[in-house]
This record gives sequence, structure tokens and C-alpha cells, in this order.
Amino acid sequence: MLCLNNTNHKYNIHNSKLVNATEVVDLGVTVDSNMRFDKHINKIVTKAHQRAALIARCFKSNKMLSYRRETALQGAL
Repeated sequence: MLCLNNTNHKYNIHNSKLVNATEVVDLGVTVDSNMRFDKHINKIVTKAHQRAALIARCFKSNKMLSYRRETALQGAL
């Protein structure tokens, strides 16, 4: 259970205590007890940077392969 600024109150359901949480994930969105999305946004940005780097590496390696082929062909002529 996400507590908003009141961590002293204890909640029960059928004599079972509910555990207080500082953050929850609901439908893939992380929200903290202050109703902020900072952790969620940081996670999304990190994933985007990783994917962009992976795509960039693919293009860099293709350019290098093309360059090597061209220089090899020029050397053979």
C-alpha cells in the first residue's frame, strides 16, 4: 500500500496488516509516495539511451565494413 505523507497509520484487511511501500508500480508506471514519477522517467530515459547506442553501433560497424571493402577493392585494382 502506498502511503502519502502519513506513514504512522496502520491499515488492515481481515486482520492482516498491509505493508507500507515507498513506491509502487501500476500498469508499468513507477510512482513514489510523493506522487512523483522521477524513477519511472529515469528508467525510460536509460532504456532509450541503451537502444540508441545499440542502433548507433550497428551503423558504425556497417560503415566500417563498407570502408574496409572499398579499400580492399581499391588495393586489388
